[in-house]
Amino acid sequence: MMRKIVVVTGSRAEYGLLKPVMLRIKEHHDAELVVIATGMHMMRSKGNTIDEIKKDFSIGAEVDMGMADDQAQTLIRSLGIGIEKLVEVLARIKPDIVLVLGDRNEALAAAITASQLMIPVAHIHGGDLTNSGTIDESIRYAITDFSHIHFAATEKSAERLKKVGEEQWRIHVTGSPAIDAINSINYMSREEIMDKFNLDANKKFTVLIHNPVTIDPEGSFEDLKVELDTLSKMDIQAVIIYPNADRGSERMINLIDSYEDVSTFKIHKNIPHNDFLNLLKYAAFLIGNSTSGIIEAPSLNIPVINVGERQTGREYFGYVKFIKSDSACIKKEINQILDGSFSYPETNNPYGDGSTSEKIVQILMNENLDGDILKKRKCLL
Repeated sequence: MMRKIVVVTGSRAEYGLLKPVMLRIKEHHDAELVVIATGMHMMRSKGNTIDEIKKDFSIGAEVDMGMADDQAQTLIRSLGIGIEKLVEVLARIKPDIVLVLGDRNEALAAAITASQLMIPVAHIHGGDLTNSGTIDESIRYAITDFSHIHFAATEKSAERLKKVGEEQWRIHVTGSPAIDAINSINYMSREEIMDKFNLDANKKFTVLIHNPVTIDPEGSFEDLKVELDTLSKMDIQAVIIYPNADRGSERMINLIDSYEDVSTFKIHKNIPHNDFLNLLKYAAFLIGNSTSGIIEAPSLNIPVINVGERQTGREYFGYVKFIKSDSACIKKEINQILDGSFSYPETNNPYGDGSTSEKIVQILMNENLDGDILKKRKCLL
């Protein structure tokens, strides 16, 4: 019998990670892929990224969660709206499994709804950890509580899942599908990517992504301002990408737009994931606080300047510097990278070897859904 697998995606970054898994599901002769697009994908102000999904897959349902702005009340209400709408959608589709990734409200809404409808939930990137203390941490482990199958990106993440009481047989160390995406695309030449993004091929460039920290939107704004001010005074091109749709993002977008006349800046609402990986491949470094600086950039041997607290405590490898929001420190680190006076450490990538999607789909297709899969027990003793 065909196994119907629903994949719920709510943001551009998470879709980039899910896409290799979705392609594997689509290609499997005994699987039926149903895509539910929601959250940020529906927002025109964030690039209307649902169009990117439609180029790759047919969409089974579009769920507008009412994310009209970035106010806390709106984002909280969007969780309730998402649950209310997903009840109808999942009851109609009747999937065998619902697959989610990460730590956003869209994934939490799907996990709560599916588990209450007695549909098994599979979660990618559970057990991850930062020291930021943001609401993202609570959301990630709440999704863990509502999930029945865990695809841990690293051994340490798997250990954390056990420590919070998840049964060993539910936990699978698969790596991160981000590595699959990096290994699977056809890369352009440097000349092609420079031409596509209207960059001067004779000069180096950086990519800047700085997302809001939900418990400190003011601090995130100030961090971004320091980064923009510093880069605007240096002889390097910068491809700047709008932040995620979290509390404080609209003010940050207005700040970014105020720099539109800086000749070395190229500002984008969104960049498709394949193009983003191509940019990273040829960038001198990545700056900001994006998760891309923890997995994707180091996997491409690109230095990372992580500004602020958002990613501190994350499991990382390669040349990743965690620094405070200080212009002199940022400038010093950039100059060190540009003049080559740094060494890229010989460290192993803890996030897998690029076979994550294959492992995940094999487990999704072979898991016994008629046994104890829905009987969640906490093993805390």
